[in-house]
Amino acid sequence: MLQRARKIISWSCMETYNRSKSSVRIFADPSSSTSEPDAILDVLEKNSDGYFDVVNDAYEIPAKETTYEYVCKSYDELKQQFGKDTDVTIIATTSIITEETRQFVHHFNVAALPSCKKVNDVFMQEQIFGLTPGQQGMVLPVDVGFPMFTSENNQAILIEIHYNNPKKISGMMDSSGVRFQYQQAKIV
Repeated sequence: MLQRARKIISWSCMETYNRSKSSVRIFADPSSSTSEPDAILDVLEKNSDGYFDVVNDAYEIPAKETTYEYVCKSYDELKQQFGKDTDVTIIATTSIITEETRQFVHHFNVAALPSCKKVNDVFMQEQIFGLTPGQQGMVLPVDVGFPMFTSENNQAILIEIHYNNPKKISGMMDSSGVRFQYQQAKIV
């Protein structure tokens, strides 16, 4: 039986950029030596029907201190990854970080919205979660999930990626993003 724990996290940029101060193993047997990432993957292997990715495609990080880049994918763009006749319920998320640009990725905000044409309309966005470096991802309890692509309000997924480049290094290409694990049901 997996034990669950409340996760409280503090973020600080005082001494070191892009680091969480601590983490809590949420899905693991406390007597086990299994790492948190392995424990998450074990849960997902048992409960997930598949996954789809929303990533920044070879984005050149600007040589400026702070940048917010928006990556939006619509249902029509994503359905080839999971099948067009499938209801998708998100049960977990894991970060995909390009190793060469890890130091520049500060955090992600993820939201559902009616379409990628509504990216700048914050009142149309439904926050799904946020992700900071040091976190392995989010796995929801059994029988809990975010139904996606089921109403006019959630036909696209938006990832806001905050890049922190205090030394203003140029030429860094990033393809970071989020993997969404899901359960499915055939539409009848």
